[in-house]
Amino acid sequence: MYLNTSRELKRLESVSRSPIYNQFSETLNGVATIRAYQQCDNFLAQNNEKVDQNHRFFYTLWAANRWLCIRTDIISATVVLLSGVTVVLGHEYISRGWAGIILLYAGKFSDAIVWVVRMHAEMEMSLDSVERCVEYTQIEQEPAKINLGNRPSSSWPSEGNVEVKNLSIKYAPDQPSVLKNLNFYVKGGEKIGVVGRTGAGKSTLSLAFFRIIPFHEGTILIDGIDISSLGIHDLRSRLTIIPQEPVLFAGTIRSNLNPFDEYNDEELWDALKATHVLESFQNTRKSVTSSNGSIQSDLNQQPPVFTLDTIVTENGNNFSQGNPKSSFWMKQPRRLTG
Repeated sequence: MYLNTSRELKRLESVSRSPIYNQFSETLNGVATIRAYQQCDNFLAQNNEKVDQNHRFFYTLWAANRWLCIRTDIISATVVLLSGVTVVLGHEYISRGWAGIILLYAGKFSDAIVWVVRMHAEMEMSLDSVERCVEYTQIEQEPAKINLGNRPSSSWPSEGNVEVKNLSIKYAPDQPSVLKNLNFYVKGGEKIGVVGRTGAGKSTLSLAFFRIIPFHEGTILIDGIDISSLGIHDLRSRLTIIPQEPVLFAGTIRSNLNPFDEYNDEELWDALKATHVLESFQNTRKSVTSSNGSIQSDLNQQPPVFTLDTIVTENGNNFSQGNPKSSFWMKQPRRLTG
């Protein structure tokens, strides 16, 4: 009874703990927005609700442990009582030495029982983590990174023609289609805009090109090649997207712009100039210089110098992510585009 109960309580306590960490992380990242919209009380209430939910399982688990201790103490007292009665009634047949040993080990019986049960319970509760790992291994995997039987040429896509035929996408098999029977054709070099209300499927369409969301009907052709027949590495390494929320990783400008060491420094500088990132930084440097006076007059007020080894803090907090031209190079996993 205790083993099954404690195992389930431990699982529920672990599951209810993850939302607390997520809530805390999201609150820290959006603390400025939360304060701007005066939503502090709402987020505090949400956090308290998640903590209370976790504590319900946590305290119930420890109450179950106390229940076990009470039951084992009763069993131990019963064993000691029966041992004492046996020694008294059989004093003619039991020596004093054996009587002492019987009573001594009868007194330790409680600790031994508690230890055995608790260790067995701890082992089963620890296996809950293994159970969750097994669940992760059974999650449906992405398609193969490389399809050896159908690899595109090194110059693909050379023209950039895009054709979408009868495309329908669902987030889950039991949910309605987000995109239904979508058809269009875009010539290479054309610029188009996809407009629609929130939730109309604009982001879903872009995710479909990267096969992040699988489509159950229809095809997407890029230069005449069906992207569903390609390995996801071959596909995603040839496409580039400017995300709605650009992300910079902690490191340097070079490590963010050229993570796979595929380009030389000259190409990196050309990309920075083409996207006006360097120009934007120089304007910022001039404003710092004018506000602090002459650079030579005060060495402590030296404006920062932009190099490829310029440090980038976590999430790129020391760079502006509001400039679309700057964000263009923030997520360039394989290709540089000017």
